[in-house]
Amino acid sequence: MAEVKNEKPGRKFREVTAEFVTFTVPGMSYEGTLLNKMTTLVGTPQKEVGKYTIVTDDGEPLAFLGGAILDEAFALIEVGQYVRVTYDREEMKAGGHRLKHFKVEVAE
Repeated sequence: MAEVKNEKPGRKFREVTAEFVTFTVPGMSYEGTLLNKMTTLVGTPQKEVGKYTIVTDDGEPLAFLGGAILDEAFALIEVGQYVRVTYDREEMKAGGHRLKHFKVEVAE
């Protein structure tokens, strides 16, 4: 098989990967421009949840998973909008299930 070279003289590349972040402490907040909205399967049994990628003001991509509250909010947000997501609190539901509450804001 022939070797393919598409590099142009003087062009440099760096690897780009989104850091996966979680919300562990109430008050934690991440903000940036929404780069991507997609879905992924998690858990056993598997269920579909949102996966969101934002780019911070420093140019760093961050990815996080959704859930009932985040997925509902992000359904109203377009790629390219500037967002801030803040972990508000956790609620214990019937059967020992935990529900994390978030505040999702969009810059005007």
